[in-house]
Formats: sequence, structure tokens, C-alpha cells
Amino acid sequence: YVPLPYGSNPMHVTASLPQNGTILDLKNWLRKNIDNPPEASRLAVLDVYDHKIFKRYTDTKLLTDIKTNDVTMVVELEATCEEENERFIGMVDQAPKLPESNVSLEECS
Repeated sequence: YVPLPYGSNPMHVTASLPQNGTILDLKNWLRKNIDNPPEASRLAVLDVYDHKIFKRYTDTKLLTDIKTNDVTMVVELEATCEEENERFIGMVDQAPKLPESNVSLEECS
């Protein structure tokens, strides 16, 4: 588990969960077993390969989809995906408008 603020020391955690559990079950278990837990929506469960994020698991993904040799990390996010989307939309709405262009898509290909 990697808590905020970024740069904090990761915590090695071993969870005992039902075999038919989901990623959301893992997030809820973690929230019950760490100090000052964030909301489950601010936790990202990641498959890491070669020091890079290979994929992000959705809450409904089964834990059995995680293989024994996978490196799985749970990372605390600064905001939920919904909050990030709203912030991005606000940034786009406030961005200066680009001048009209006479270039068509056919001309770019």
C-alpha cells in the first residue's frame, strides 16, 4: 500500500480474503486494517510490471484474476476519478479558445 503524500514509505500488507472476492473487497479490507484510511474510491489497485503500471483493476474484477507472480500495488490517489474528470472539464472550459483552422482532416492524412 502506498499512502499519500507521494514519497511516503510503502507498507507491505498481506490480506486474507475469500477466493471469490473482488478488488472492492480488497479495498474494503485495507480500509479496515490501516490507520487513517481513504475512501475506497481514492484507492487504485494496480498490476505493476517492470517498474511500470501494466493495468489498473476495476472494483468488480475478481481476485482470482491476479496471478501469484503478479506484483500488485494499492495506491492512494489525491482525488477520485470523478473529481479528476470534473477538474479536467473545468480546465478545458476555462482554456483559451483556439483560432479557427481551415485545415481539414483529409489534408492531415
